[in-house]
Amino acid sequence: LLGALNEFGKVFGRPIEVGGEQADSARRRLQAIIDPQVIRRTKVDVAKDLPRKIDVTPCAMPMSQEQRDLYVNGVRLLAMASSHDEADLKVHHLGLLAHFRLVCADPRQYGIQSFVPEEHLGYLQRSPKMAWLLATLRTIKAKSEKVLVFAEHRDIQRLLQHYIANEFGFRPTIVNGDTSVSVKAAQSRK
Repeated sequence: LLGALNEFGKVFGRPIEVGGEQADSARRRLQAIIDPQVIRRTKVDVAKDLPRKIDVTPCAMPMSQEQRDLYVNGVRLLAMASSHDEADLKVHHLGLLAHFRLVCADPRQYGIQSFVPEEHLGYLQRSPKMAWLLATLRTIKAKSEKVLVFAEHRDIQRLLQHYIANEFGFRPTIVNGDTSVSVKAAQSRK
């Protein structure tokens, strides 16, 4: 669709990099090629019967001591890496931000790549965010409402599934890119 790499560079890449009137023309031509390939659906287009979105108010959440220790260790590792390799400093900063986000989601030192269930109450003490989520879900359950929980990482989805099952006695369904689209599959997106 976009041609060979050399052709793409000549027709679009270089003109866009150079700027000016040629860049605008190249951007418009490239956009015209790409637009038909992009599918974007909104809630209004697909599910008209869904209620309006409820605004969510962010809340400050304290970190456990283990999370603080993991944060400090991440900063220490960044300082060590940046003193050795200045060229990749941006990559290290992005990695550290990803590490911080994961520490907030799951403070286990062995990482999210290998999910090992832990004792329920002990884990909730180490993960204030999980304790908050389960308390929020208990409130929602008391009102007999339904809920969708979105998680950025598949491993976090499994962690949530485990602790929600432990708390409420049912195993919630996970829908992600691994979930089959076939109606005949045991776990289907449909």
